[in-house]
Amino acid sequence: MTRLFFLLLTACFLGLTARAQVFTLWPSAGGSTGNPLDAEIFSTEPVIINGVECEMKLGLIRQSFDDLAIALRNHFRRAQIAAAGNNLMVTLPPENGWLQRYLYIAIRRGMPVLQISMKVPEKLPENFVWPRQLPILPSATPFRVMVFPKRNALYGSFHYPPGSTAGALDQITGIAGNDWVRMAHESANFGRASGEVLIRSNPAAVMLVNFTRDGVGIVYTRPLEK
Repeated sequence: MTRLFFLLLTACFLGLTARAQVFTLWPSAGGSTGNPLDAEIFSTEPVIINGVECEMKLGLIRQSFDDLAIALRNHFRRAQIAAAGNNLMVTLPPENGWLQRYLYIAIRRGMPVLQISMKVPEKLPENFVWPRQLPILPSATPFRVMVFPKRNALYGSFHYPPGSTAGALDQITGIAGNDWVRMAHESANFGRASGEVLIRSNPAAVMLVNFTRDGVGIVYTRPLEK
């Protein structure tokens, strides 16, 4: 669940992929935007983004992904909808300086579709404190920090000079310190690595690290239950 949560955040706040198709101004009959597809909400929690207090909701939608796509078209009149694989991200036009964003992901055929929804500022503060618990490359420029008080978790993303993702992984795991043990060892895969899982035993915690080839680094960490 930790890795899935990490992937959801990455998709929701950094965009789906460079190959995502974007649709705008789909015609529709309108409809409510609070919970447009009547998702079964199973988690509501606070999240602080660059110092701004927000709220995140996770829910399940019990219909096929194709039916969900049609339902989205019928509910949103002026939304931007980005599609990539089995993911759909809906961003509503700004209202009073805020954006309503929904991410839908089909985890597996036959399973409910997962919905993550959040209202975020149209423009986030650029001046914020990078948490000391998150390692960051010396040459990096941070642009996003998310704090999840309920999970005692931290998420950070930054820009770094594009280059070898394996080299960046080696560097940031070294910065994290000797207390963290690499579990995935993806950097041994002929330099094509983009991610790593690290575990710390005392105090018990997990850290997920990811680097994109276009120069974005992402770090997420949270305690492990004993």
